[in-house]
Amino acid sequence: MKVLFIGDIVGKSGRDIVSSLLYSLKKEYGIDLVIANGENAAHGKGITYKIYKQFIAEGIDYVTMGNHTFSKAESMIIWRKWTVWSFHIITSNAIPIITIS
Repeated sequence: MKVLFIGDIVGKSGRDIVSSLLYSLKKEYGIDLVIANGENAAHGKGITYKIYKQFIAEGIDYVTMGNHTFSKAESMIIWRKWTVWSFHIITSNAIPIITIS
């Protein structure tokens, strides 16, 4: 299985690069699974539901998040609309990992 992990997609310029290259990369290298960090996809901080849907439509299978995920109020729409969550919350304060699925 070939996995492509795309680091931090930042703002419109990052989204445009992914949009223009992802299909050809998947085809050329036979990528089976694409995981991308999307926490800064909306103007460099946060993510919106529209951007999330764009990522999925373009072939990203999983979108990872981080501390900027809910920087935009609209990000809470994602929380309500996603039917399956699988994420880990890890902090530097020795709080245990929390997994929700």
